[in-house]
Amino acid sequence: MDILSHVFLPLILLAAIGRLKAKYTPLVLLSILPDFDKLFFLGILHSVVTTAPAFAVLFYLEKRIKHGYEISVISSYFFFSHLFLDFLDGFVPLLYPISKIGVGIVFPAKVFIGNSSVTVEDIFPQLVFSELKPSNCYDLFSGFGFASMIFFLLILALRKG
Repeated sequence: MDILSHVFLPLILLAAIGRLKAKYTPLVLLSILPDFDKLFFLGILHSVVTTAPAFAVLFYLEKRIKHGYEISVISSYFFFSHLFLDFLDGFVPLLYPISKIGVGIVFPAKVFIGNSSVTVEDIFPQLVFSELKPSNCYDLFSGFGFASMIFFLLILALRKG
């Protein structure tokens, strides 16, 4: 999934439920943080084995210092939304480095239109497992990402108007 989708889909959800606050804006960078593991140690930031303990520490520290969890909750929301979206996009290595096998959902449904018939194949999503493999090419932007950005900006514009 591309950067724009990872940034704007979580923002759209916060806006939709009325929880979007300006002070959360810098935290949205956490929604793209997992992809930085592609630069140095593939899989490590897409794994709950390595990231959940870090967020547990963040929750503990915020509770001790600020007596609440607001920033920890929003931070973990942005970060783990990335893993959820990658799962929906077909692959996330949730248990790395314990396992190099990742899991995801693919949506293979297709409609075939013939001369006198219409058929649908593979209508149901499929759970897939595959091995983590390095790549030298990753999607940076997509049409869906740009649509997500435009939709979010329209939400903001209509709220102020």
